[in-house]
Amino acid sequence: MSKKILLLSTLTFACEVTANSGYTYPSGYEIKIENKAAKVIAGEHRPELILKQKGSDNESHVTFSQFNVGPDGLNINNKINAGYIITEVISDNISRLEGNIRVTHNRANLFIVNPNGITVKNQFKISGTMHNYLITGRIKDTVDDWDDFTAEQTEHKGGKLRISGVNLRGNFNNTTLISSNINIRKSKIYANNLHIETILNRYNGYSRSPKITISKDAQIHAGLLSADLTGVKFKNFGKITGDLEFRTRDVTIENTGTITGGTGKIAYRGNMHFNGKNNTKYNNSDVFRDIDGDSIFDTGFKTVTIE
Repeated sequence: MSKKILLLSTLTFACEVTANSGYTYPSGYEIKIENKAAKVIAGEHRPELILKQKGSDNESHVTFSQFNVGPDGLNINNKINAGYIITEVISDNISRLEGNIRVTHNRANLFIVNPNGITVKNQFKISGTMHNYLITGRIKDTVDDWDDFTAEQTEHKGGKLRISGVNLRGNFNNTTLISSNINIRKSKIYANNLHIETILNRYNGYSRSPKITISKDAQIHAGLLSADLTGVKFKNFGKITGDLEFRTRDVTIENTGTITGGTGKIAYRGNMHFNGKNNTKYNNSDVFRDIDGDSIFDTGFKTVTIE
């Protein structure tokens, strides 16, 4: 009898499901739901987040005090057939994502929102989705059209998006990164389409400029890498391969690594400082384009250096 009790206690500690719809991984990572839009169960091999409610825009918006995914991963049960799944942290805790996040039953667009920061590591991957959004900001107002979601609808307090040690094929697939501070290191990112946007709206008195850093030990392999960047210091020490489509305003790009692919376009407004042109190789010769120079509203008061 005592052996059975001991075994039961061990299993309960290993993967605990709490009464208020929470789950604790063996690693100690936790999922704690704050609203009634979903519940979490232990599942057969990994925890399962079961969506229960969706709104008039076909969205299921689940709020959390803790949203972390351990190496075992997480299944998101979308039997209700929501077109948009929003997981939003409303506490002061960051999110740590280390396993496969898999949407089951019906594909959807997945939004992972945490203004405190998101750390992506190891066996991270998202599957069963149409498009993914990793957002280190908070959503300002009611979203009228989730298909047309942009960084302008968010504001930030300096939450960082850290990507470290990921290397699974298809790990980012079709993904948008929305953040004021992105750091990629010791990683291989694979995506059909990878899009990056910087958050400009701030709260809680945060004042630092946006920055994106790709370390020497990091690689991005994308069919298309696109970005909308404003006031950003973009530093690439690593390797970027794939078609490129950047739209920038008052941006500094330092490319001591390599950026290569079939077609490259960097359309800039305002100040543009680009260092590392010789390390940027595309089949077309018109990689850089001055949008202001094509406009009758061009004031001419700007500095452009491309070398």
